[in-house]
Amino acid sequence: MKKGKRLLFILGICAAVIIPMILTANTALPKAPPATEKVKRDYTINVRNVLPPNLPKALIEPLRHIHKSADEAERKFTKGKVFSEYGTLLVGSLAKFIAELIPDRNLPTTANYTPKNLYTGTEVFADEPTATAWRAGYAGASVIPEDVADGGYNLAGYFNNKKCTGVTQGDDQRFNAIALDAGKGTVLFCSLDGFGLTGTDIRYIRSLLEDFAKEKGIIGINISCTHSHYCLDIHGTGTNMGDLFKKNFSLIPSGKTAEISPKNQKLMDKLFAVGKETVIQAVNNMESGKLFYNETDIFDLIGDKQLPEVFDPNVHRFRFIPDNPASKEIWLINMAVHPTTMGGDTTTVSADYPGRIVKLAREQYNANAAFFQGAEAAITRKTDGLGIKAENTDVERITIYAAEILKRITANTNETLVDPILNFRAREIYLEVDNPLMTVFLKLQFANNGALTQAGRPDEVSVITEIGYCEIGKNLAVVLLPCELSAEIAFGGTRPANEAWNKTEWPFPSMESMTGGRELLAFGLMNDQFGYVVPDNDHAVAFADMLGDVYKFSDEKNDHYEELLSVGPQTASTMMREYGRMLESIR
Repeated sequence: MKKGKRLLFILGICAAVIIPMILTANTALPKAPPATEKVKRDYTINVRNVLPPNLPKALIEPLRHIHKSADEAERKFTKGKVFSEYGTLLVGSLAKFIAELIPDRNLPTTANYTPKNLYTGTEVFADEPTATAWRAGYAGASVIPEDVADGGYNLAGYFNNKKCTGVTQGDDQRFNAIALDAGKGTVLFCSLDGFGLTGTDIRYIRSLLEDFAKEKGIIGINISCTHSHYCLDIHGTGTNMGDLFKKNFSLIPSGKTAEISPKNQKLMDKLFAVGKETVIQAVNNMESGKLFYNETDIFDLIGDKQLPEVFDPNVHRFRFIPDNPASKEIWLINMAVHPTTMGGDTTTVSADYPGRIVKLAREQYNANAAFFQGAEAAITRKTDGLGIKAENTDVERITIYAAEILKRITANTNETLVDPILNFRAREIYLEVDNPLMTVFLKLQFANNGALTQAGRPDEVSVITEIGYCEIGKNLAVVLLPCELSAEIAFGGTRPANEAWNKTEWPFPSMESMTGGRELLAFGLMNDQFGYVVPDNDHAVAFADMLGDVYKFSDEKNDHYEELLSVGPQTASTMMREYGRMLESIR
């Protein structure tokens, strides 16, 4: 995040210099991408879109934080909150001004939008076994191109336009797929090494499998990312922001709009092809067997960088044992820890510890595995007691951490036989964009997340995404999250009003408490990646962390950096309402 903050300052300075130059220059502009449609566009600035809709209220609102306190640290924090909210009002207006200059994307409106390639899942949920045995299949393949070292590919994760120079020794970037069936239809759980994949690209992969899915009775294709920050950029976070600005602003004189992508199309084409073929192979490899589940305590290997300190302390494993003794076991592994082991100067591909877990499972335990990231918004690894030394390389640290996790999983003999019950439901949801930085990112086509507008109001944008829910056996449930979720939303423990940024209570129960007594697992970055989700009551303004560094009013455990990459302050409550409606529709 430190580099990200510096980048934002640089972008602000660049924008202040570049915009007037673009508006006044007579020299030739950078070459524009192919225009796709002539649009009537008045490039005068609409003040309504730049300033808050209720400016007097916005000017008074930050003063709500002021209160008497005998605690000096509390007084400084209160002043800092007022400073950051006024600062965000100013910086946010600048960002909206920039967004006004950027040509509008051809987004659908709420009136003409029709969902496509969305799997809604099981119509009727079963409470008793629906088959005599489970059927499961696995397939996995690399998505790394042959010219990885010299093909001009970017690494993702830190908005730094870092060119890839090769693959870390013994590493890879893979697409792994597990197909599960309990007699009522096949559900795919796919895991891709990478920072994130947009819902738009995931639905494109689904479109490639449309005929195959109908033929094979597939009722769900779910694709998650492990969130490794050192993989090839498949999301857009590794782009050259300067080039992206120039491409967008070069369209202004023509009044035309075009599709602009910061991603390498050759890489994406390979990813799409590998994803399609891997899903097909996983389904075709399905065979009968038994499914077991265990959870293993790894509390000492996990830490939370932000308050409140809430996280899932376990690593979860579903272990499929085929009836055919010659076939390999299939492991589905889930835990929540950011994969950020490699150094900031890394220029080679690494799938970090999730990829190493999959590799070691295959090489040391003769098992085909796929890793699924959890609710890991601010969750990081802890390695105290693992014997890691200063002289250990990044690869050695990754291997030690992954090996310890697998050692504990396999030493845990407390496994439960899972009844063949597989219920799946998904729901498309729409999240209002109320973060000026995200507004700029969407208009720049920084990432091709699905979005729509209100008819006649192109400035009112909502992100199109989906949330899902599965029941595996009688006692286990999985929430499929299209984001980086604060764990307290899933498992409880949100901050009370007296500790929260907005001094209000979080009014919703935990996601787990709504599952009818089932234990809840969280699969994050599933079927989309649109950013962080923080409880509304503790959601600070977008630039609180960046401005906090200027004013020095907060510590590292309370710096609210997630809000910078959050869709908006009501995202969490919107998701909870939609999650509740989805569960109500089931039983």
